[in-house]
Amino acid sequence: MCQVYIANNSYSDGVQKAYLTMRINIMNKSYEDAILSWITLAKEGDVDTQYHLGLMYAYGNPSFKDIVVAYAWWSVSAAQGNDKAAKNRDALEKEMTPSQLLKARGLSKVYYPKYEK
Repeated sequence: MCQVYIANNSYSDGVQKAYLTMRINIMNKSYEDAILSWITLAKEGDVDTQYHLGLMYAYGNPSFKDIVVAYAWWSVSAAQGNDKAAKNRDALEKEMTPSQLLKARGLSKVYYPKYEK
């Protein structure tokens, strides 16, 4: 039997459903569907999900790999106190071109007011 852990039961039913859907999709190796579930959680302001979404965009399936978006999600998570997100963002910054970094910082400024807790 699979155990499902919802970290914070104060989340809406929709967010809890997205978390469950994401976990099922990962177990079934349906990563593109899983990322849609992660996005739902990240937009609700879940800091850990924002961090993991950054990982998926930075290192995941090539069909949705995007280091600019990874940087933006890590920036949002880092601004809310996630030290791992800050370290990953800072390391990624060193690998980005000036154009990518400019886009990433701009996207971070858009994401933060929308997706902070």
